[in-house]
Amino acid sequence: MDQFKLVNDTCGHLAGDELLRLVTNLLQSLMSAENSMLGRLGGDEFGILISGDQIPQAQILAERILHALAQFRFVWQGRPHGVTVSIGLVMIDAHCVSAQEAMSQADIACFAAKDAGRNRLSWYSQDDTELQERHNELQLLATLKEAIEQNRFQLYYQKIEPFDRELHQLPHYEILLRLVDANGRIIPPGAFIPAAERYDMMALIDCWVVEHSLKYLAQCKQEQRALPQLAINLSGKSLNKKTLAFILQQLDLTGVSPTFVCFEITETAAISNLKESTQFIETLRARGCMFALDDFGSGFSSFNYLKTLPVDYLKIDGSLVTDIVNDRVCRQMVIAVNDIAHSLGCKTIAEFVETEEILAQLATIGVDFAQGYYFGEPAPLV
Repeated sequence: MDQFKLVNDTCGHLAGDELLRLVTNLLQSLMSAENSMLGRLGGDEFGILISGDQIPQAQILAERILHALAQFRFVWQGRPHGVTVSIGLVMIDAHCVSAQEAMSQADIACFAAKDAGRNRLSWYSQDDTELQERHNELQLLATLKEAIEQNRFQLYYQKIEPFDRELHQLPHYEILLRLVDANGRIIPPGAFIPAAERYDMMALIDCWVVEHSLKYLAQCKQEQRALPQLAINLSGKSLNKKTLAFILQQLDLTGVSPTFVCFEITETAAISNLKESTQFIETLRARGCMFALDDFGSGFSSFNYLKTLPVDYLKIDGSLVTDIVNDRVCRQMVIAVNDIAHSLGCKTIAEFVETEEILAQLATIGVDFAQGYYFGEPAPLV
């Protein structure tokens, strides 16, 4: 069911239970007693098993269910609610030899129907490249959950170098993440972050990174090593009260000074919910943490909201930096971002610095920090 959570959240669990009962009755009325079986799988999910070689009948039944529920109106305390479903269908054949595999394939087809706009059906096919990618994503999702439970992530870092070492003597690292699979192989973030974002796991992963980054700083303090300032990336899904409470708790538990922590958020995440982002940032800055706005300049709506968003650093988008030597427009955009940032009291960090020529251009412009492969590849944080 597509809208069950909405009914539960707005009308309460009694309404949700009544909706499930009515939908069950409707579905049962559409079943054929001879060759079909209906069951509730849990939550708002139902399963139907049809016996025999029944591809045409399955298609017809799925379309009848879609039509019947599209006509159905659930009314609770005088308020009507529309109800639709997304349906995934799978043929149990030589390619699907177990109940577990059948359920997994049906799940994937159902996700495809939801992604396509809901209120529709989708068949699972071994030859469908997109469905196979989704299958791989769901398998990766299980790996991600195990990685969180078993601490199979690994922190990496990349140096952020100041142009003026006398003004900025504190080492400055951006924290990066790698996944260690069951065979000990190191998996880069590009292979698992998109799946984590799609299936709402980024807040959990961000909390893991925050916890272990602060533990690293606490360990440095205990061993009387010099503490660096760590730049920790946060996704847009993490800019909420729950994650905020977790970060404050970890700061208290570790006893790490917040001045050694800088959180990086993208400008897209910041402006998608500007009020909540601003409250999140202001609360942690009041404790002493710093903030950097990442990928800045990729969209020039940027300047409109900068006056109200309290950040300490602007990270100039790497796509501008890589072309700064040969592209006059990119150079002027970097100059503009740098000037605006300085006028607002922010330091600037240029990403994707890969050559001495790029570094020289940034020094001439007056950018404060540079980061990229010119200074070395990311390395494990130890």
